[in-house]
Order: sequence, then C-alpha cells, then structure tokens
Amino acid sequence: MKKKLLACMSLITVAAMLAACGSSAASAPESQAESQVESAAESQSEESTEKEETASVDFPTHYLDFIIGFDAGSGADTNGRLLCTQAEAYLGQSIAVTNKDGAGGALAYTYVAASKPDGYTLSWNSNSQSIASYNGNMACTIDDFKQVCRISVEDMVITAAADSQWESAEDMIADAVANPGAYIMVNGGLGGFNHLSGVAFQNAIGTEFQHMPLPVADQITNIKNGEVQLIVSSLSNVKNYVESGDLKILLTLGEEPLEAFPDVPTAKSLGYDVVMSMYRGISVPAETPDEVVAVLAEAFRQGMESDDYKTYAEANNIKLSYLGPEDFSAYVSENDAAIHDIMVEIGMTEK
Repeated sequence: MKKKLLACMSLITVAAMLAACGSSAASAPESQAESQVESAAESQSEESTEKEETASVDFPTHYLDFIIGFDAGSGADTNGRLLCTQAEAYLGQSIAVTNKDGAGGALAYTYVAASKPDGYTLSWNSNSQSIASYNGNMACTIDDFKQVCRISVEDMVITAAADSQWESAEDMIADAVANPGAYIMVNGGLGGFNHLSGVAFQNAIGTEFQHMPLPVADQITNIKNGEVQLIVSSLSNVKNYVESGDLKILLTLGEEPLEAFPDVPTAKSLGYDVVMSMYRGISVPAETPDEVVAVLAEAFRQGMESDDYKTYAEANNIKLSYLGPEDFSAYVSENDAAIHDIMVEIGMTEK
C-alpha cells in the first residue's frame, strides 16, 4: 500500500512540476509531457494489477482429489499416495486419493478431463495417457489436459539370462540383425509401454523380434529355462533378479546411463537413436488457470524433494526428474507423437 501511495505521489509531483514550468508558448511540450505521465501511470497500474492477481490466488481452500488409474497397492498407487502425503504440507490441505482403475488408465483420465477445471481434481499420469487415447480406450487426448509437472522417469532396459549366449549388447544386436524374427522378447502386455519400447528398439537396430506378453514371474521362469531370450521392462521390474544373478542387463533405452549400473551402455551410446522412458507426473483439466497450476507444481516439487519421498524413490529404482508446467507439456507432446507413430506401425491405432 505504501509503495502504491508513493508511486501516485511521485506521479502527481511530476505532473505539477511540468505544469509550473509550462507557458502558453510551450503547449505542445506540455501536452507531450502529460501524455508520458499518463502512459507511465497506466503501465504501473497494469503491472501492479498483474502482481496482485498472482499473489491473491486463493487456492486451495479445501481438500483435493487425486485420481490414480491403477489398482490400490500397485506401484503407481503406492508412489502417488506417498507423493500426495508429502505435498499436503505445502498446500495446507489434505489430498484424497481415489483409485479408478481399468482400461489401462482410461477411466481415470476420462474422469479428470471432464472434471471442473479449478485445480481440485488431479490425475497421476504417465505414458498411458497417450496409449489409452490411441488404442481407443478413451475419446480424450493429451489436449484435454494441462500438464502440471513431471516427477520421475523409469528407463526401459533390455535383459537376458545371466548365462545367455550374448556377452554384450553388441553381440545381441549383431545376432538379432542377422536373424530377424528368431528371438522372443517378452513384455508386460501387448500395446503397453514395454511392448512399444521393444518395437522402438527393433526399429532402431533394423530387425524384428517376436513380442510376447507375460506376467513378470513367468518372464523370469521362461527366460531362465531358455523358452524366451529377452525381456524389455523398467529397471524396477528386473533389478532384484539382476542382483540375484538370474539376469544381466544388456543395455538401457534411457537418455543417460543407469545410476545403479553405470557400466551398462545406452542404446544411444551404441549409435542407435532410440530413447524410451516411462514418466510419471500430474495433469489437470485443460482449462485450469495457470496461477493454480503454478501452485500445484510447486507443491508437488516440494513433495518430490522431501526426504521420505527421496528414500522411497531410491529404494524402488525411480529416477526423480522434475519438469515444470511448460517443459513438461513439451515433453508430453513429444512423447505422445513417438507413441502414436509406433502404435500406427504395429496396427494398434487408426487415429
């Protein structure tokens, strides 16, 4: 208030000085000076209004609904619930977590997209937001959401049995290229992100694999007895089996080397232009005000940086990788385009 009063007094003083110095012979300069004063006043008023609007956003005033598209007790559920608990301290309001599992996350995404765009209904999102759209499980697309922030990424890895004939990624790639279709690569489900990652990898190296969906436990059993040769999955799904000596990681499809296994090469380091990482983040309905999104992004950033959440992420091989609203939106758009192209290629979408 004091700053505004001083600013107004200054403008009045300047106007008075200009009037005192003027004369009938100097009417043009006087008019120009008055115009400059009025322009400065208007500009200052607009800036003050913008700052007041940003500072005065009254959000949140009550609890928030955090919607998870997968079942209670799943990795996505445990992860999201802990993040919400940590973010509550910053928001000063509780966050109610609801599971709306089904159709690969489509039920949750559809519910959130149709919700009131006031910031009180949020979605725990991932690459499944694009997959559920392109496979026909839901009518909405990424354009029906405003991206709040990215929390983490989980790089895809390709593993083989510890006693596999391949000593390195280069050995496996050379063999697969020389014998297209000869080897079986298992994933967690046809059309899922693991499957799409396997397709992206085979395209990058210029060959074909047989792609087979299997539950994780069956993947391990079948690769150990030699019925399948490769697994494409997140690191968290196979890390324990690597440490127990059952599997070995041949390469990662992440942008950077794995922190837990820094000697494992990335596909990019071997000269193949393919990066496949599963992200997790938060989105809200598309028309949610930017100032509300900014509050949410900061709250969940602080939740991500809490000691409890960092401990959880480290224990579960989750790489924390924050992106704010603008950068996350660009990231999701790029990821969405890549997923679309792969799904068209394998005949899983006509969009």
